[in-house]
Amino acid sequence: MAVANAAGVAAAAQLIRRVRDELGLAVIWIEHAVRVLMNYVERVAVLHQGRKIADGDPRAVSREPEVIEAYL
Repeated sequence: MAVANAAGVAAAAQLIRRVRDELGLAVIWIEHAVRVLMNYVERVAVLHQGRKIADGDPRAVSREPEVIEAYL
């Protein structure tokens, strides 16, 4: 998603949500564009250099000092 424009990101996220909802699937979405990801997920796990540094609600995770330093 990092190279997609806003419309492309929204369309891809909508497709992922639709597939998840219609098929009842869990979706693992690996993304380096953290700001994009935070707008579309219910839960996020953040890895930095192979170590999990945060896990949970996207709004709460985005306030974690380690996440801010590593990605935001």
